[in-house]
Amino acid sequence: MNKLLLGLKKKIGGTHIWYDPAFNEGEAMALFKQWAEPINRFILWTVPFIALGALGYTWIKWSAKDEDEKEQRPFMKSAKKIIFTAIFVELGSAIFRIFGLNT
Repeated sequence: MNKLLLGLKKKIGGTHIWYDPAFNEGEAMALFKQWAEPINRFILWTVPFIALGALGYTWIKWSAKDEDEKEQRPFMKSAKKIIFTAIFVELGSAIFRIFGLNT
């Protein structure tokens, strides 16, 4: 181990730089929270609006179809998929809070 540390030591301009192979969990969690929190907040606010927009678009697209096509692909089937997807994405916030990754 000592040879490994001596091999990682470098001398640059009269100063010694050491490589510390220890993992700092506190700094890693702080960095993760720093990046994850704004993304999480953005997702929490935008997912419902995106889901409403997708529902509106799907309804307009569905209402322009023929009666035969409306029977083959009902609006509620598409609406359920959109709503379940939005709920699944929103549950990500709950998962972050359960594991303590949210501030």
